[in-house]
Amino acid sequence: MNLFCNRWQGTAEAARLTLMEAVIVEKGCVSSYIAVVPGPEESCMIRLTDAESRATLGSITEEQFQFLADQLEEESPEDCDYFIDRDTLELLEREGADAGLLEVLRKALGTKEGTEIRWARS
Repeated sequence: MNLFCNRWQGTAEAARLTLMEAVIVEKGCVSSYIAVVPGPEESCMIRLTDAESRATLGSITEEQFQFLADQLEEESPEDCDYFIDRDTLELLEREGADAGLLEVLRKALGTKEGTEIRWARS
């Protein structure tokens, strides 16, 4: 699959936005879409969901996500989930995870021994 992107700056009354036009070429089919993504001065939020129930667990910042990704194992570059348990939370806390990230992950774990969480940029 080939992805071609063109970006241009736009403004909205409430916030500065970046518009991205993407044209996807896959197996001879061409499709395109326009998406609104955060501008350079805005921070992208990462939405976490329970992999089993698909319930929304909360959102974390790009910086919190980067810390999480640096600490946990990804099975592949396309991997968008992590397994967490009590040992994982202890490791993250020892390594300096901030309180907000730990709060969201503790909520995700609840009383379960372990759980799979999915992430997506929102």
